[in-house]
Amino acid sequence: MVAAIKRTTRAVALGSTAVGGLSGAHLLLLLGAAALGRDNRAPQPSDELTLAVVVPAHDEEHQIAATIGALQTTAYPPARRRIVVVADNCSDATAQIARAAGAEVLERQDPARRGKGHALAWAFPRILEDARIDAVCIVDADCEVSANLLRALSGRLRAGADAVQARYVVSDPTASSGAALRWAGFALFNVLRPRGRDRLGVSAGLLGTGAAFSRALLTRSPWRAFSFAEDREQHMRWVLDGERVAFADEAEVRAPAAAGAASRPFGVRRRIGARAPTAVAAAGDQRCRCRGLVAGREPHGQTRRHREPRVTGCLRRARAGGAESAGRRVARIRPAAVVRRSAPVGTGERRDRPRTHRVGAHAASLGSGNRWER
Repeated sequence: MVAAIKRTTRAVALGSTAVGGLSGAHLLLLLGAAALGRDNRAPQPSDELTLAVVVPAHDEEHQIAATIGALQTTAYPPARRRIVVVADNCSDATAQIARAAGAEVLERQDPARRGKGHALAWAFPRILEDARIDAVCIVDADCEVSANLLRALSGRLRAGADAVQARYVVSDPTASSGAALRWAGFALFNVLRPRGRDRLGVSAGLLGTGAAFSRALLTRSPWRAFSFAEDREQHMRWVLDGERVAFADEAEVRAPAAAGAASRPFGVRRRIGARAPTAVAAAGDQRCRCRGLVAGREPHGQTRRHREPRVTGCLRRARAGGAESAGRRVARIRPAAVVRRSAPVGTGERRDRPRTHRVGAHAASLGSGNRWER
C-alpha cells in the first residue's frame, strides 16, 4: 500500500513538472517569435468602416468625460464613428456626464445580472440594429487611446480580420516603482505575448479593452461571456468556433498604473496594496494587552527610550507588505501580557499599570500613517 502511494505521488510530481516545463516552453516560444519572428506588415489604415465605439461603464462619473474626449480626438471621421456609453447599473451621474460630453448613452438596470459581460451582451444587439454599423469597438471607461487606434482597427477589419486587439499598456510607468513593475508586466503579457502569437499565425487573444469585432462575427457567434474574466472566456469560445483575433501592434490603449478601486476598468474592482491593514485588523480584532515599555521615566530620573510593543512591530511589518505573517504574529500574542510603565520613585504612582489596546481600531489608521500612541 505504501509503495503504491509512493508511486502515485511520484507520478503526480513528474506530471506537474512536465506541465510546468511545457508552459515555460510555450512562453519562451512566444518570446522568441515576438523578438525574432517575421513581422506581419500592418495593412493600410482605413476610415471607410462605420464603427460603434462602446464604453461599458459602472459608476464612472469621474473619468468618463476624459475617455469620451480622447475618443473624439482620434483621427477618424466623426460621421463614421458613434461613441456609445453603456451605463450599467449606475448609481451616480455617469449617464448625464456622458451625454453632456457628446456621447450616446444606453442605460441598463438589471441588479441580477451585473458585470461587463452582461452589459456587452445586452448592448451589442441593440447597437447592431443600426444597419450602418460595420463593426463594434470596446474601450474601457478609464483608458486613454492613441490617435490612430480606430484607423488601425478599421484597417485590419477591412483587410479581412473579424476580430482585432490593440496593445494595452500602462500610461504612467515613471510615477513610481510599482507603476514601473506594472508597466513591465503589461509589456510582457499585453504586448510581447500577443505579438508572438500573431507572428506564429495563431489567435492573439483579447485583453478586455482596445478590441474591435466585425458585424459578421457578432452575428454568427454572439457575445456569451459573463464571468469575471469575460475577455478570456469569449476568446476561447471564438477559438473553439474557429475564429482568430489579429493583433494591431501599431495602436494602443493606456490605463493609469495607480488606479484605485473607483477608477479601475469596469468589472475589475480591486485595490492594489491595500490588504495589510485589513489583514491585521481581521487577525487582531480582539482585546490584546501588549508586552513592552511605554513613555515614562526610570526610578533614578533617567529618561528611557521607548521599547516598541510586539504588536507595533507587527503593524509596521504589515505596512511594509508582510500582512499575512504579521497577522499570524498578532494572533499569537499572549492575551494576559502587561504593558509596564515606570514612574519616578516617590511620586506615589503605581509601577505596574495594565494597558489595553484594540488592535483592529489602530490597524484601521495605518492607511493615514498614524502610529501607536506611546
